[in-house]
Amino acid sequence: MKAIYSFLFATLLLASCGGPSIETPSDEVTVESLKESIKEIDDSLYILMEKALETDGFEIDRLVYHEGANRGIEFYKNFPEDEYAPYALDKVIGMYWALNIEPKTVEWLDTLITKYPDYPGIMGALERQKSVYDSFDAYNPEKIKYYTNLILERDDLSPEKRADFELRLQHIDKPFEEFIFLLNGDGSNAPVEVEEIN
Repeated sequence: MKAIYSFLFATLLLASCGGPSIETPSDEVTVESLKESIKEIDDSLYILMEKALETDGFEIDRLVYHEGANRGIEFYKNFPEDEYAPYALDKVIGMYWALNIEPKTVEWLDTLITKYPDYPGIMGALERQKSVYDSFDAYNPEKIKYYTNLILERDDLSPEKRADFELRLQHIDKPFEEFIFLLNGDGSNAPVEVEEIN
């Protein structure tokens, strides 16, 4: 549970960088008013997460996460061309991830990946989306291949990570657990030779 709180905390911290708030009438929907409403929920979640980390048994009400997701979606739907829109979507993804609502997480990850391929956090989004389909419950070789190929198209991918993703594609026929066993089945951590993918 602490890992989820840490992930959400990092997401909120990364995406909450906005300008100063501008007061507007409550019925007027502007970039600034929606950013301020997102910041309010971020601030509340920050306080609640600190309390959850410090207090055994304390759980954050799921409605707070749902409200955070709704505010991010509202921003995206009203201002999809604004530079803050992908950050708002990343917050939506973090909220659904914390709620463990995989279909919504996948849906909004796909939107972020499709609509904002140049978003600074796109690599993390691609890796998260790939990992969803490379899990025990949702193993889907076609989706793994699709998202892995999108990752491999990136110029900013390190040689080490590139080799890891290429290796995964070579063994796409194996669910992740079997793939890991293949790599470490003999108890060693010896490097596995990587074939070139065409």
